[in-house]
Amino acid sequence: MAKNPMKIRADFELTCYNFEGIMAIREALITARDKVNEPNFKVDFKIIAPPKYKCETLTLDKAKGVMKLNEGLEIVK
Repeated sequence: MAKNPMKIRADFELTCYNFEGIMAIREALITARDKVNEPNFKVDFKIIAPPKYKCETLTLDKAKGVMKLNEGLEIVK
């Protein structure tokens, strides 16, 4: 019997009051995505409605999923 993958999601707020705010937020999310993703492990960062964003993953290993989400959020900080 195969395991069912679980979706792990973290919602967060992200704001930047500098002149280049939107581009800085975009760059932070892309950098975090690129550093956290592996060939067999994918984390997505998406916008809900400014300033709310979400990062989520679909995985069989809950501990690794939570670790990767936390790692991605630290990079965004």
